[in-house]
Amino acid sequence: MPQDHDHDHEDLDDAIAKELDVLVQEGTELLEAGKDEAAREKFEAGIALLPEPKHHWVASTWLYASVGNIHFDAQRWEDARENFAAAMKSPSGTGNPFIQLRMGQSEFELGNMGEAFHRLLFARMRGPQGLLDEVDAKYGEFVDAEATRREQGASAFRKS
Repeated sequence: MPQDHDHDHEDLDDAIAKELDVLVQEGTELLEAGKDEAAREKFEAGIALLPEPKHHWVASTWLYASVGNIHFDAQRWEDARENFAAAMKSPSGTGNPFIQLRMGQSEFELGNMGEAFHRLLFARMRGPQGLLDEVDAKYGEFVDAEATRREQGASAFRKS
C-alpha cells in the first residue's frame, strides 16, 4: 500500500512556489487593508495552484483556514464550515485549535450543537488559555452549559 506523505512548500515546483508566495503576499496585504473579498480571491487562487490532492500540502491548511475565516467574518457559515473542514483534512489541521474553534463556531451558527460542542471543547482544552474568552461569550457559555448538562446526565446514569 503506498504511503501518504504530506508535502510542504519546499516540495512545490519552483514556479508554483513563487506564484503562491506572490498570491499569499497580495492576499495578506489586501486582508490588512480591509479588502477581505479580494484577499479571499487571492487565497483561493493559491489553493487552485496546489497540485492534487490539494489537502496533502501544508500550504492548503492555512489557505483553506484563511478563506474559511473570511467567510466566517462575513457570516457565511456554510462556506466557512466547508473551508475549515478542508483545512482539517490538511496537514496539522485537525490538531489546530484555531481551526477547531472556527469550525465549532460555524457549526454553532448552523445549529449543529453536538458538533459545535465537540469542536469548541477541543479548542478550549487544546488551545491557548482563554481562547474562548477572546470570542463572543455565547460560545463559552454554550460549552459550559452543555458540559454541565452532560455531566448531570452522566451522574444520573451512574446512580441508576
